Amino acid sequence: MSKGLRTAQYKSIEDEIRFYHSTKKELEQLRINVVTGSSFQEFRDDNIGGGSSGMISNPTEQRALLLQMDRQIERMQKVILALESVFNKLSDEEKQLIQFRYWDRSKPTWVWIARKLNMDESTARRKNRRIVLEIGKRLGY
Repeated sequence: MSKGLRTAQYKSIEDEIRFYHSTKKELEQLRINVVTGSSFQEFRDDNIGGGSSGMISNPTEQRALLLQMDRQIERMQKVILALESVFNKLSDEEKQLIQFRYWDRSKPTWVWIARKLNMDESTARRKNRRIVLEIGKRLGY
């Protein structure tokens, strides 16, 4: 597919771009959950006098859950930092290319994107490939 990346890696990076906004939103929610401790209160049971409360009572399990959340937060932060550092250096034309290619709900074709940006289809694809490769480099691929 591209120099230095296998097809699966390239598609994985494209998915990270595609889901950038939802990843950012999910990261904020995870941070809020950690700060407020609501991750343990989500399954609160107000059934007084009956059964378990649904909360994790084992301290080891609580630490394991926090560690898992911490790893998830760390991965999301790494992805968002890589994407934003590349996005911030893009020209307006390249930003539009990313917008059309990954965030436009109508799923435009490369031909449409290239026409909209007044460039050849191969140029649009090449610019996109360069951006994806740069993001991949920042993610350690």
